[in-house]
Amino acid sequence: MKTNLKLLTVFVVLISLFSCQNEPIGGLDINAEDTIAVHSELYNNLARITDNPEEELPVTCVDFNYPITMYTFDTELQLLATTLIQNDALFLTYLNNLEDDYSISISYPITTQLEDGTTFSINNNQELKENIEACIEEVEAIEAQNCLFLINNCVWKVGYTRNIDNTYLGAVFNEDNGSTAFTHDDQLLFGSWTTVFIEGELHLNISLNNSGIVGDYFNYDWKVDYLDSNSIQLTHEDQSFVIHQYCDNDYALCTNFAFEKCELEDTPGVAEFTFDNYTFCITNILQIDSATTNLIYFETEEDAVNNTNAIASDQVYLNISQFQNVYIRVENLMDDTSYTISILIIAQPC
Repeated sequence: MKTNLKLLTVFVVLISLFSCQNEPIGGLDINAEDTIAVHSELYNNLARITDNPEEELPVTCVDFNYPITMYTFDTELQLLATTLIQNDALFLTYLNNLEDDYSISISYPITTQLEDGTTFSINNNQELKENIEACIEEVEAIEAQNCLFLINNCVWKVGYTRNIDNTYLGAVFNEDNGSTAFTHDDQLLFGSWTTVFIEGELHLNISLNNSGIVGDYFNYDWKVDYLDSNSIQLTHEDQSFVIHQYCDNDYALCTNFAFEKCELEDTPGVAEFTFDNYTFCITNILQIDSATTNLIYFETEEDAVNNTNAIASDQVYLNISQFQNVYIRVENLMDDTSYTISILIIAQPC
């Protein structure tokens, strides 16, 4: 999600100390209020706007013009080093590698020319803190409003979440002006679907007309976290799951990881499966790009973890039990990471 906001481009007026990068240079006359303590609120916000600003936040509120010089102090406010920062990645690395009891400093004033021609200045840590907080609040408000629009449109389907049982994988919420129809397997329930802002955070209150295990699972006030343009994460205490938005009929094509085929006439309980035929549904449920993902199939989880004894996914496979778990090694070709999921293949009498 990209949002056009007025960027505050920061020109830092630096004090030249004629020292090499990271070279300790001794004392400097500075007050504690002029420094930024490691893990303070201002420090954490600086790290936040520096951490992949073009990807993690819809806008960078404070955009540093590099290079800049940062000063590092110990607990006695003795200047330990100056560090020349060349880009956001190096700034984040610098911030993440400071000792917990250290502090840092930027030379003020920070000035910039705004689009209307006026000059804007930040003169101390307090003004920097207020500016960053105001920008982050604006960013979060925009995210919340976009998320609110997202929540109240189209169909939502419970997605796959790693490391949980995924009992309701493929369950569908069909929202309609504050009410919802919930479907899972052959069960149809109705209830309310209410959004509310609590201290700037978007919450979704789900209340299904069910006092059984379904209601026990879903009937809570959920904190909403925006993941991407069609996905949000709902969290209540230590419980969390992901839902994906579908604005076409594809949501009905793939509901879970159970795949059925008619058993062979001469061999009851055995059917022919070609796993490549299930690539669309598996990638659709996982919300991954098939062009950058490799799916490898195995009969055992151990083989999937070790990447041994793979099943040829483009050839016919005969199941070894009527209800059989097959394990998939999901490989991300972009970063060489992988994880394992299981699917269920079923040989059905037809």
